Amino acid sequence: MHLVKNVRFFLRILVLVLALFLSFPHVTGASILRNLSAPCLECGNCTLQDLALAGGNTFNFFLYIIGSVVLLLFFIGGLILLVSHGNRQLEQLGRGIINGSFKGLAIAMVCWVIVNFVITAIVEDREIFGTEWFTFPEAAPFACTPPPPVLPPAVPSINWTLAGGVDPRQRQDASPELAALLNCMYQKEPNLIVTSISDNDLYTGRCNIQNCNKQQSQTGSCPASACSNDAQCVHRCGSCHYAFGTPQGTNFSRAADFRLNVDPQTVARVARECDPGMRVEFEADHTHISHSSCPR
Repeated sequence: MHLVKNVRFFLRILVLVLALFLSFPHVTGASILRNLSAPCLECGNCTLQDLALAGGNTFNFFLYIIGSVVLLLFFIGGLILLVSHGNRQLEQLGRGIINGSFKGLAIAMVCWVIVNFVITAIVEDREIFGTEWFTFPEAAPFACTPPPPVLPPAVPSINWTLAGGVDPRQRQDASPELAALLNCMYQKEPNLIVTSISDNDLYTGRCNIQNCNKQQSQTGSCPASACSNDAQCVHRCGSCHYAFGTPQGTNFSRAADFRLNVDPQTVARVARECDPGMRVEFEADHTHISHSSCPR
């Protein structure tokens, strides 16, 4: 009967300790992994030495918290005694918790003292099989090569249909956001014809602004200066086509115009399915679509 009670008490303590581990994982991890080798911490290349260090850190962690656990159990046992009001079962439970706490603390302390006394008495200032028990050989200098950075997936290239007279280099002026939007729209409606992404005059020189060609602009941005003549450069490099709050001079084009060969309402519906936050403008000779990243 006493054995069953002791087993139950031990299981309760185990559950309590596990709850502490799960409640404070960062504290627990920092305590157990604090002095492991650099290859183990940085690259996961752990050795038997790291296992021994982690085991020792785990034991020390338990040793550090045992006082708090025993104090908590004392409090619980005393509280049960206070509320027992002559109830023998509650009194026995309270006394059992307090006595068990004393016994558990005594067992832990005695084990710690015996183990450390034996180790110190036997091997202090001596060697076991040529290696000191309390030190590890110094590891060679180690540098962990970080893994290659995870890059965002490239936007798949689809040959968007351009209207006659549109410079094909305008395809390269599309931002990644606009490229993804156009790819999605063409998958849903392949008859779309793009009449403008940027402006042909960016390439003829009539517009006094550096073009947004990715092969010529390695910085991923365009000059912030305006064109010398807006009439010669309807859509500035890196704009959303319209002047309302557009981030002119940054990124690549975030808007496109479509020929009216496809019903404007169909163009708007397809664009909204691909980008619910997009903006549409119905013009007399084209349908304008702006990506949702364009300022409002």
